[in-house]
Amino acid sequence: MRVRPARLAIAVAMAAAAIALGCGQAADEPAGEPSPRDQSVFAESDEAAAERLVRSAAGLEAQGDVRRAIEVLDRALKLDPDSAAAHYHRGNARSGLDDLEGAVADYGEAIRIDPGMAEAYLRRGVARSRLGRFELAVEDLDRALALSGPDAVAHRARGLAHYGLGDWEAAIEDLDRAIELDPGLAAAFNDRALALVNLGRHTEAIEDFGRAIELSPDTAVFYDNRGGTWQAMGNYVWAVEDYDRAIGADPSFAPSYENRGNAYRRLNEYALAIRDYDEAIRLAPWSASAYFNRGLAHGLMGEWEAAARDHGWATDRNPFHADAHHHRARALFNLGDLEAAVGSLDRAIELQPSWAEPHHDRARARLALGDAEGAMADLDRAIELAPRFVAAYLNRAGAAYDAGDYEQAAADYTEVIRLNPEALEAYESRARTYAVLGLDEEARADLATLAAMGLDVRELEAELADAGARR
Repeated sequence: MRVRPARLAIAVAMAAAAIALGCGQAADEPAGEPSPRDQSVFAESDEAAAERLVRSAAGLEAQGDVRRAIEVLDRALKLDPDSAAAHYHRGNARSGLDDLEGAVADYGEAIRIDPGMAEAYLRRGVARSRLGRFELAVEDLDRALALSGPDAVAHRARGLAHYGLGDWEAAIEDLDRAIELDPGLAAAFNDRALALVNLGRHTEAIEDFGRAIELSPDTAVFYDNRGGTWQAMGNYVWAVEDYDRAIGADPSFAPSYENRGNAYRRLNEYALAIRDYDEAIRLAPWSASAYFNRGLAHGLMGEWEAAARDHGWATDRNPFHADAHHHRARALFNLGDLEAAVGSLDRAIELQPSWAEPHHDRARARLALGDAEGAMADLDRAIELAPRFVAAYLNRAGAAYDAGDYEQAAADYTEVIRLNPEALEAYESRARTYAVLGLDEEARADLATLAAMGLDVRELEAELADAGARR
């Protein structure tokens, strides 16, 4: 049987009507089994029975009872395995239960049976997007639009698939079309704003979020997204105001508490930030990011034990959270637990080998543990990954000086000064290094530079004079 479902709202209305009419029985006769002599009249073919079950399932689906809908559709498919409508509606029900693989399979069967079913391509495209299979989603949505013609929902869905591929311009093109077809589609304004943010077009994004909010003022995520855009623009006060509105619209929306906490943290309101992170964690205790961000706030307050604990809880919830491993190591370093710090940094580097900072921080821990060779290897790698990493040059220069490699130390201090001509520490340390190397004229030049920058160099001059005398 090839029964192509109408658009969902129409299909639901038809199913509801069928139920209201008692599925075709006369109103003045009691429901019951037909008498034996009437079997030939009332006998129902398997296909007709399956079609009736599909209508019943569509009604259950509309009521949100998707589990019962699946049970009914399973029965329908036993009667008629080639019912495209049954596969389509079971795909919808499975999607509602987040069984996306099952949904994709059912939509595929519906398409196999009825290759002209635009709705099945649309729904499969959405399911594939949710699974992260964005290229396949675009293919499905291309086909849906080819079959159905211009459709705001399909254009929005394809825009989101392009968004998932990082093709912001293509996403905006589809979302423009969706808005043109349905100017009241608030979600399309929100989605277009997110694409604009990724292109750095923040002012335009703010306007689109505003339009989405006008159309749907009770949708928390629209305020939350606009708040995130204000944060990206450095306007943390306005971000807080939007997160307030998001929480007012939905007090159970955990992301807005976490995001408001981030804004408060950037405003140096650490106690308020921690309060918001606490609430985010209460609402979503599985959230690794909420623990991580609370750990950052504790670290900024110098509460290293709490910071280490929160970052540890973040990695418990997401073992692949490289930042949490890294910041846990920093907290452990400040607590003096150097071996544990190195262990956390090992994991951060394993997860993100191209990040320079964990290499640099592991070098500091290794230096404190007396592992100069390991520290130098880490500093070399940090500089290789980030050739403008001033702190890595400074620490490598210090390690080279302690190892007696004064020429390397002088070269690294020179690079620091090239990168940051106002680095007082580098001039001081290079002057000492020059003095050890017997380069008195160069040392005096560094002293003169420091004096010109307003530093009192008399003690340093005396120190270098003593070094020269001993030499």
